[in-house]
Amino acid sequence: MWREVLNAHIQDVQQRQKIAQALGIHPLTLIRWASGISTPRRPQVLRDLADFMPEQREEVLQSMMEEFPLLQEVDSREPTSIKAASADISWKIVSLLTVTSPAMRFATLCDAILTEAINILDPHNMGIALLVAPFIPPSPGQQVRSLLVHTARGTGPWEPYLEQAAVFLGIESLAGQAVSTLSPAMDSHLFDDTAQAVRCNYFGNLIQSAIAMPILHLGGVGGCLIALSTQPHAFSFLNQLDFRDLANLLALSFRPDYFYQPEQIDLAALPAYSAQKERLATYKPRLSRLLNNKDENVHSSSYVQARRQAWTQIEKEILQLSTTAETQSYAI
Repeated sequence: MWREVLNAHIQDVQQRQKIAQALGIHPLTLIRWASGISTPRRPQVLRDLADFMPEQREEVLQSMMEEFPLLQEVDSREPTSIKAASADISWKIVSLLTVTSPAMRFATLCDAILTEAINILDPHNMGIALLVAPFIPPSPGQQVRSLLVHTARGTGPWEPYLEQAAVFLGIESLAGQAVSTLSPAMDSHLFDDTAQAVRCNYFGNLIQSAIAMPILHLGGVGGCLIALSTQPHAFSFLNQLDFRDLANLLALSFRPDYFYQPEQIDLAALPAYSAQKERLATYKPRLSRLLNNKDENVHSSSYVQARRQAWTQIEKEILQLSTTAETQSYAI
């Protein structure tokens, strides 16, 4: 019955496009669902779909539950909303703000926010990764050219602490699109037959959906929050506002000089991770050399400066590679 009701609702092209955009799917997917050629892969998508048929919502849900018994369990299996996660951890972040030095604020708060959020968002360990990618500071008088995935936490098939998550992202990435347009960017059907499969460095084919949310403050943008999921259609238009809440919370960890005005940003098209990998592996040796050139009593501010200098050096080399190496569209 629900397929017949859906078919009636999507006869209007504009309505079909509206529903598809909200669910993060291709309009043709709705036609296939209505005709019985294919079925939604994720139970929550069915509930979201039913919301677009308010006059018959209860009947539609009952029909869906008869065809998909697991739908009755979706409320207990779905991750807690990001809005709830933000509310739950905000007080902890405020407490950390009062005791964390400015030099260590970014690393400390990012770690705390992502660790708390990832545990709340994926209690069933189905597979979510949260990543924070700030900009690499440009040389004086130059524009911002790249983002760097700095901190990452994961569940499911990924390690809890993704220590090797570093990768430079440019305009070719989902994150690059988000910070360039100052709006969310998502790909919720990475492996549908209507979409081109993408491979995102070492995350590979584990990614089934992704969303990138710019981190904004007073008209400036400091970087991007990226969420990846092993589940198709995990992120829809309906929960973008929730991800905005989490991005706003992360903005508290950014120093004022981490934010740039849109006209200061001109992201480059960067090479694929395979071309970056050799340079990324030099980070720790570079950092050690930079720290050894300083006094033995290294302060936290000196350590942070050395980190930024090492990444800036690597970015310069990768930007030179980008003129010859093949670029690649990333999920993140």
